[in-house]
Amino acid sequence: MDKLSRLFLAALVLTCGTLPWNRIVAQEGNPFISNYVTHKLLDKQVFDISQNGYYVMQFATRKGILIFDSENWQLVNSPDIVLSLFLDTLTNITFVGCSNDFGILERSMNGVYQYQSLSGMSYAGEVTEIIRNKEEIIFYSVDRITKTHINDNQDVFYIDTEAEEYFTGIFKYHDRIFINSNINGLYEMTDSALVEFPDDAGFIDQTILFHFPFNEDEVLIGTDNNNLILFNGTGFRTFDLKDREYLLESELTGGVNIDDQHFAIATVLGGCLILDKSTGESNHIINYQNGLPDDEIYAIGIDRNKGIWLSHEYGLSRIDLSLPIKNYNIFPGLKGNVESVAYLNGTLYIGTNEGIFYLGEKKDYLEEEIVIKVVEEIPDEESTSKKEEEINEQVEEETQEPLSKKDQRKLRRDERKESKLQDTDEQEKEKEDRPILQALSETLENPFRKKRDMPSTKTTYKKKKIYSLQSITHEFIKIPGLEKKCNELVITGNRILAGTHAGLHEIENNKLRAIFPDWYIIFIQPSLFGNDLFVGTNERVYLIGLQNNVWTIKRQYDEIMEEVFSVYQASENEIWFGCDNVAYRMKTDQDTFSLTPFVFSDQTYDPVFINGIGDELYFHQSSGISTLRGDSIIPYTEIPMTSVIPVYFFSPDGITWVKSGENWFSLQDEEVYDRSITPFLNIFNDIKNFHFDNDGNLWVLHENGFISKVLTTEISGFSQSSYLHMTYIIDQEGQLYNVSNSVIDYANRSLEFDYTIPCYLKSSSTKYQYYIEGLTEGWSEWSHRSTLALPHIPPGKYIIRFRAQNVLGTISDEQAVQFHIKPPFWLTIWFLILSFLVLVMIVLGIIRLRTRKLQRDKHILEEKVKQRTAEIERQKNEIVAQKQEIMDSIHYAQRIQSAILPSENVVKKVLPENFIMFLPRDIVSGDFYWMTQRDELSIFAAADCTGHGVPGAFMSMLGVSFLNEIISKHGRLEASEMLNHLRELIMMTLSQKESESKDGMDIALCILNNKTKELQFAGAFNPLFLIRNGELIEIKGDRMPIGIYGGMEKDFTNHKMQVRKGDCLYIFSDGFPDQIGGEKGKKYLSKKFKQFLVENHALPMKEQHKVLHDRITEWMGNYQQVDDILLIGIRI
Repeated sequence: MDKLSRLFLAALVLTCGTLPWNRIVAQEGNPFISNYVTHKLLDKQVFDISQNGYYVMQFATRKGILIFDSENWQLVNSPDIVLSLFLDTLTNITFVGCSNDFGILERSMNGVYQYQSLSGMSYAGEVTEIIRNKEEIIFYSVDRITKTHINDNQDVFYIDTEAEEYFTGIFKYHDRIFINSNINGLYEMTDSALVEFPDDAGFIDQTILFHFPFNEDEVLIGTDNNNLILFNGTGFRTFDLKDREYLLESELTGGVNIDDQHFAIATVLGGCLILDKSTGESNHIINYQNGLPDDEIYAIGIDRNKGIWLSHEYGLSRIDLSLPIKNYNIFPGLKGNVESVAYLNGTLYIGTNEGIFYLGEKKDYLEEEIVIKVVEEIPDEESTSKKEEEINEQVEEETQEPLSKKDQRKLRRDERKESKLQDTDEQEKEKEDRPILQALSETLENPFRKKRDMPSTKTTYKKKKIYSLQSITHEFIKIPGLEKKCNELVITGNRILAGTHAGLHEIENNKLRAIFPDWYIIFIQPSLFGNDLFVGTNERVYLIGLQNNVWTIKRQYDEIMEEVFSVYQASENEIWFGCDNVAYRMKTDQDTFSLTPFVFSDQTYDPVFINGIGDELYFHQSSGISTLRGDSIIPYTEIPMTSVIPVYFFSPDGITWVKSGENWFSLQDEEVYDRSITPFLNIFNDIKNFHFDNDGNLWVLHENGFISKVLTTEISGFSQSSYLHMTYIIDQEGQLYNVSNSVIDYANRSLEFDYTIPCYLKSSSTKYQYYIEGLTEGWSEWSHRSTLALPHIPPGKYIIRFRAQNVLGTISDEQAVQFHIKPPFWLTIWFLILSFLVLVMIVLGIIRLRTRKLQRDKHILEEKVKQRTAEIERQKNEIVAQKQEIMDSIHYAQRIQSAILPSENVVKKVLPENFIMFLPRDIVSGDFYWMTQRDELSIFAAADCTGHGVPGAFMSMLGVSFLNEIISKHGRLEASEMLNHLRELIMMTLSQKESESKDGMDIALCILNNKTKELQFAGAFNPLFLIRNGELIEIKGDRMPIGIYGGMEKDFTNHKMQVRKGDCLYIFSDGFPDQIGGEKGKKYLSKKFKQFLVENHALPMKEQHKVLHDRITEWMGNYQQVDDILLIGIRI
């Protein structure tokens, strides 16, 4: 066979192993990878990876156990190198295997992680594997297996190797444990011994690296010979791996189970493979070429959310298999800053500032070097340094080239089983000088360690040149003909138009065809009506369309005389143009059009970008979003705006994405776009552009030219679990407290609370919120700070409630922690009781002293009181006597007043049918009534004198006396003349002058001719009420009193009228209408008085008297009588 044929055959063999996964990557992209680089990991080998019950990641390193909660790193010290970690899911206890020690990792009540040794002083070996079987925990090392009961650390059983023998692996099948040996092969472990097991898979020549349940009936075992073996409890079979050649080249190091369909394996030279259990195909191969910092994997682990953790020389990486986002940055060839993206007919197109690229297939054969392993026997033991010299010499002879640092690390790790124990001091010195991976191959000398000879074999590595198809089968290929920026890639039908700074082009068969080469394209906006396109250039806006398969200009809009940033066609006859702080609406009607401007602001440069959803129109500016209502532009407030300038993206499908602050929002028709996609945009930094392909997937261009695809079909089922918990509570002195229920002294009441939720998907975007019952009002604002500082908390019992929100906006379950700030001693119950008792004693002492003084002063005071009491008693008696004399005088005056008033006989004679309601406010009254009979004339009057009580009574007696005198002297007079004479007598008697007091009276006087039924009336302020046939007639008196009236006195008016039988006459003083009472304490008033008289005038006069008396009594209620009351009623 000639040389060319041999090269082709080698390439063909490797092609079969590399093509399938590359085809998958080209179509589906790679899983989302998060890389973690921290100084705590520098020069530290990670041997094992685990996750505890708090969802916190744990890493086994040379210096101890590294803890990572997605935000903070913490190193937990251990007695020696940590080699293995195992989480017992039944007890949530993490068991730790070290070099010659094993124990558990505990989280104390105050949140601090601590290592607790379980092995004591017993020899443990290098514990590289930990397994739980029933109620036992098994710690595995190459020369001792230790079994201990899960609940009793003292119940320990050991199994040691025989001479010349060492263990080469362990695995579990259901409740059965199997141990591999370099001499006898496979054993099954019973309660107290090892029993040989038929080894038809050649385990005697292999080391078991890992195992996990493959399905209900089988367990998968990985060995150092790159074999994947399935065991069903009785027999073995090889797992059919499609990319077998890739694994042979890469060297297997570890593996984990993902779910019922997938598992992952890690390699030394080829990164990580995600394999399908049913087909054996590689769903993904994650290596340096597609985002992994290094291909050499030290350890592999998995978390509860199917995140694959890989440790390598540059730190840690997490592969998120469940996240519906795929990356497309694994392919070379892309140049420039990414500006636009389009996906058509299975081809991805990218526009940059250096032109247009498409993702195409690449098939080039490259010369590669691989390292192969050779196991040889040696005649006797030699020192480690001599072995390395021999190995290097042998490699030089084979390849004539030195091994790389990576190859040497792999060589030394496989030499681990042949190395002898070294002195402790020499070992520590070597650890400082050797690479990280070499640490595992070295162990500390221990006085309890059993010394035995290791097998007389050695492993050498040789470099070999082969020809293979390169691992990346696709690359971005530049479309020739364009060196300028391509800012728009628009799919229209089955075509792609490219808007560039060097014209409008069409991409056809991955070639560029110029359409309008002289245009400087700003934007391309598809029309919503038809297949036309609006194209914005630096000069004007064009409408273009296909005619006979040729792009032609249908119209150019020269009517817009300024720069246009966006176009939106609301209907076939209505087009909107967005300019600087103004939007123009153009309405067309055949050959005519109208252009209406809508001005937003003229203060600063602020372009308007227009988009519509259904019948709603939206205007987007850096200052915010507005919408159209009628012919008015109003702010759109449903999307909260922040002080940060918003970012907008618009798609040809009518979707608008808005980034306000840290969050993304969308404006769209629900039928066009699934709103649940929007939260996933928060995962990306510095988004440049979006694109929806025909399958509904969202392509995202983001920071540093990254290209990702959001799989819309997988969004609905995506969820990730985590556990929010309090990490620590610490005071100002650095003292830690119980993270679930703490009692804290008053002096240490300045506290800091730290809580976390391990979210490994863009953990920097995790937000927290808290609410402290008894201290704050409602929930706090969302914050990225996971630490809460509370200075000077008042004494009391509190509950701090907290919750978290991840990058997707999912809010965690609420967690609560109780804490109690003890009061200071001066606020404690015992101190308050003691203080009270002391205070009582002091008060009692003061009281006792005061009592003595008071008793002394009392005697002095009593004497003075007796003297003053006698004086007061004398004055009281004098006052009582004086009061009695006055009251006797008033009562005597009452008898005199009663005597001068008309008697009942006179009243009955003058007015046969009448009533008189006379209610003095005091013992004597200022109101009086008077009447007399002269032949056929009945003369009667009702008067209200100035004042009431004794002063009014004196005036009333003058009035009665003067009226009697007038009748005696003048005989028959008219009513007005009688009042004129009465006024003259009052003024003369009281010697009234204009400047003196205006004492007098108000009066109503009537003269009734009993034969002719003629009635005369004259009044001084007081009126006469006449009720006839249910109607009240008021005859008003003159508005002047009986007395001096400012020099304006004139004759009183004489009113004459004919009365009829049954008419009712009422004369009165103002006491009734002016009486205070009722619910609101108001006057009764004349209107209500008139109404009441009308309502009751038909009653007999005696009943009227009773009704009126009851009414005024009821009205007064608890109020005092304010004036004398006089009311006379007469029926004709």
